[in-house]
Amino acid sequence: MADQLRVLTLNCWGLKYVAKNRTERITAIAKELAKFDHDIIGLQEIWVFADYEHVRDSVLKRLPYSKFFYSGALGSGLALFSRFPIIGTSVHPYSLNGTPIDVGGGDWFVGKAAFSKLARQAAELGRYVISTGDFNSIPSTLPMALIREYAALSDSWAPRTPRRLYLLPLRHGRRHPIRRHRRLAAQFVLGGEAIGPYARKFLGKRLDYILYRQPVRPLTRPDDPLPVLQCIECNVVLTEKVPGRAFSYSDHFGLEATLEIRTGDQVPADLADAHNVWSTANSAGAAAPVSELSADSLSTTMQALAACYRFSANARARSSYSSCFASSFSWPRRLLVVAPTRMDKPIFILFTVFIAWLATTMLYEGFLYGNWECNALMNVIEELEIYKNSLEMQAGTS
Repeated sequence: MADQLRVLTLNCWGLKYVAKNRTERITAIAKELAKFDHDIIGLQEIWVFADYEHVRDSVLKRLPYSKFFYSGALGSGLALFSRFPIIGTSVHPYSLNGTPIDVGGGDWFVGKAAFSKLARQAAELGRYVISTGDFNSIPSTLPMALIREYAALSDSWAPRTPRRLYLLPLRHGRRHPIRRHRRLAAQFVLGGEAIGPYARKFLGKRLDYILYRQPVRPLTRPDDPLPVLQCIECNVVLTEKVPGRAFSYSDHFGLEATLEIRTGDQVPADLADAHNVWSTANSAGAAAPVSELSADSLSTTMQALAACYRFSANARARSSYSSCFASSFSWPRRLLVVAPTRMDKPIFILFTVFIAWLATTMLYEGFLYGNWECNALMNVIEELEIYKNSLEMQAGTS
């Protein structure tokens, strides 16, 4: 009988002071996770280290190995729990991930990974890749297209969903949307928050994924049979409200998948089935996976990056102008208030400090980080142009 890996992912919505009912929900999540029999659990938005410790202690008997990931100024909010020893970890920040002035977005402080490139490199080194988490993208978006095409990752959900529904919002099945279609109910309260209009219109957004792929077959052993990962089951979990409470476990549902490890004659001949078209090797047994960006995805990505470059350049100019304006504005104020009264002096000092801070911040944001982001964008655009030209050259010689 083939071995299996059971994987679960959940966005916990555990932002301190912001997430509603955080303590009660994390306690309930930890209690439920302790009942599960998964081999690997990946949690997102578990920002408070004490919450991580609580979950870790709850699942320790089943999952004795764990890791809380640190990244950026505020952390990454990511935690991993495993039945198997963790032999190595690393964090790869991505340079194009927002600006420091956008505190609300949080992306610059948290950091994001250059995910597709790393997944592809890992497979080329002969490793199996399993990725879980909240990707903040529905299946039909460009980021997921890049992951499917370039990283050659298979979606564990795809075999459970008819192809005609996989990339489209679900407009049917209101009666049992979770049980029958694994989608979000039309009327539900998640973590104390009502569902947004988009989610109500399309009966949910699918943002959480469990992705996987096989390693690239090494050139030195082209005929050696490698074990194959194949998803045999994928379900939504933690869909109910917390027992005795009026809110759910999180503003996301959990997602679980069972990956079967098949070897020898257990490997089906048609592994690259209708739902897994991004296979690890072509029929001729080539060493490289069939995973190249399509012309449409490549063109759309370059257009989006060009638009981002223009926006970043304009934002840099606006920030620099704001810095100059703030600096010049403080000097007339100094001339007007020649002899501030006892009542005006504290206000004058606070105003001067604020103007100095604003000018410095705008200078840093506009000139220093603005140039940093523009140069990073230009590097990526030129890399994509070289990649596009190489694909055109390969197509011309074939």
